[in-house]
Amino acid sequence: MTRNLGQIERAIRGALGILLISVGYMADLSQGTAIAAYAVGVIALGTAAMGFCPAWKLFGINTRQTKASET
Repeated sequence: MTRNLGQIERAIRGALGILLISVGYMADLSQGTAIAAYAVGVIALGTAAMGFCPAWKLFGINTRQTKASET
């Protein structure tokens, strides 16, 4: 599994994941909406932690910049 997320995208996904999990827990949402917020938040946190997004791989997107020594 090769990383395909850049540092900025990983930070945004991490922050978004934390935000969605918090909203799902604290906001007055229906049960289905809260579960959806949790699920999307956990997925965002997971992809941020791994640095890999299966959807980006499927579409051939790579936002990670490699150093000259890594090529």
